[in-house]
Amino acid sequence: KRVYEICRGLLKKQIKIKWRHVNGRISQLASYESEIWEVMEKSGCVLINTGAESGSQEALDLIQKKLEVDETIKFTNLCKKYHIKVQFSFLLGLPWSKNQKLCELHIKDEYAKTISLVEKLNGISDSNRFTYYVYLPYPGAPLFDRAVKLGLKIPSSLIGWSNYLLSPEDAFKIITRQKWISPKMAKRVNMLSQYVFALMDKSTIMLIEKLPDGPYKFIYKKIFFLARKIALLRFKYKFFSLSVDYFIFNWLHKHGKLD
Repeated sequence: KRVYEICRGLLKKQIKIKWRHVNGRISQLASYESEIWEVMEKSGCVLINTGAESGSQEALDLIQKKLEVDETIKFTNLCKKYHIKVQFSFLLGLPWSKNQKLCELHIKDEYAKTISLVEKLNGISDSNRFTYYVYLPYPGAPLFDRAVKLGLKIPSSLIGWSNYLLSPEDAFKIITRQKWISPKMAKRVNMLSQYVFALMDKSTIMLIEKLPDGPYKFIYKKIFFLARKIALLRFKYKFFSLSVDYFIFNWLHKHGKLD
């Protein structure tokens, strides 16, 4: 009701804006009636941020997400219908068990089902954006104590806590606090989020468009379109080894002022 009233208010006052990066819960949004979606679209909603978290129902239940995988698919179809882009966040590497082999099997299952879901969602609309993170709980989260027992390294100072949730910027110097996930899998998550998923989103070209006109901008554009083709092929064939292209992309992003 509140969303409907706000959207109606914008329309009534003829406030013509594009509003984006609003946070929403998939289960709630998927239950909205068509009239709410219609006023959201008409009032200028163009982008919603949401946490889909995983393609594994078992993983969603473990983190007490109160979400069904099918609801994520329904929500994505609704957003396509009403021309609204979605920025999905996913996570990998829950603290499943003290048994390392069992934990690895669960994480592989998480990964496979999440990649499968991303493929389905991208098939519904290729204008959406996907981000991927290694699961890192904070104090008060349902799995925090469990993660600590499994070897999670927590900060011992206030400064340490200020950097606790930061993702590593260097693609090949990944240090994981989570001892139940391998550095190789953590690197895979970063590669997907920073490179493959980023380039699957066509709007990433805007980073290049912001550069001043000149030869460097032209070169960066050529590199971007080549990298995008490679990223799309990597995702299509699920080939994420021999990541020289990711190393180059990461270096350019870090040193080429593309923030």
